[in-house]
This record gives sequence, C-alpha cells and structure tokens, in this order.
Amino acid sequence: LFNSVPKYVASRGRPDLSWSGSTQLGPDLAGAVREVRDRHEHVKVAGSLNLVQTLLREKLFDRLDLWVHP
Repeated sequence: LFNSVPKYVASRGRPDLSWSGSTQLGPDLAGAVREVRDRHEHVKVAGSLNLVQTLLREKLFDRLDLWVHP
C-alpha cells in the first residue's frame, strides 16, 4: 500500500529516490509544497524540525498534530 502513495522529499542534498513514487521537491520549497497541496487533498509531513518551521512560517499547514516519542 505505501509503495503506491506519492512521496515528496525535501532535501538540500541528493537523496536516494529509489523508493517507488518518490520525487524530490525543487529549491523553492514553499512553491513546491503549494503545488503538492493543489494536487492532493491530504498531505502529511514527517520530517525534520527545520522543514516544519519553514512550512509554518509560510502558513502551509491547515492542521498540525504533534507526536512526541521518547
């Protein structure tokens, strides 16, 4: 199931995109995320604090669920 879901990777480097459905977002992160939101009704973010801070600053979250794991 997870292999059929599109995955968008925000990275300054050259990530391994061999996982089915993986696409690297371009250098304009905010613009790229806006395009993803236009194509998909539900977008979830799992990632770094820097990524989340950038998306918050750009007001790209409609909802934020914070999960803290020890």
